[in-house]
Amino acid sequence: ECGKPQEAFGFEQAPRDYTLRAFGEMADAFKSDYFNMPVHMVPTELVEKEFWRLVSTIEEDVIVEYGADIASKEFGSGFPIKNGKIKLRLDEQEYFDSGWNLNNMPVLEPSVLTHVSADICGMKLPWLYVGMCFSSFCWHIEDHWSYSINYLHCFLVLFCFLL
Repeated sequence: ECGKPQEAFGFEQAPRDYTLRAFGEMADAFKSDYFNMPVHMVPTELVEKEFWRLVSTIEEDVIVEYGADIASKEFGSGFPIKNGKIKLRLDEQEYFDSGWNLNNMPVLEPSVLTHVSADICGMKLPWLYVGMCFSSFCWHIEDHWSYSINYLHCFLVLFCFLL
């Protein structure tokens, strides 16, 4: 069921829970400490170069945190949804109706997911992921070989290396 904590598999669970703001503050402090300069002064090229250096060495470990499979039904997705409790502002209406709203995409007419009645987390209900400097998303094949769509909601640069 969406929103229920999953058993740890493959990665250790963080010893604490974060708000998005607290996670961002922790991530900024890590980046600033790691590069020994204010977070906004760290060049993107330096981050990418250091990432690949770390990936290619077995002599050095760097531990970072990453939030995965966070249920958007419980925590939100960055897109407005109609819940009957909150009246949408005029500027939110465009995003509410958009086919690019990840809450709308699985129920659009040409989607095969319109034939699935269950709310399947990660397929019909978006998941949220939160990363920091040096975090990465593992290479994988989507469930049932389905397509995937991602977006960068806020904060810094996201590097995508797709094959």
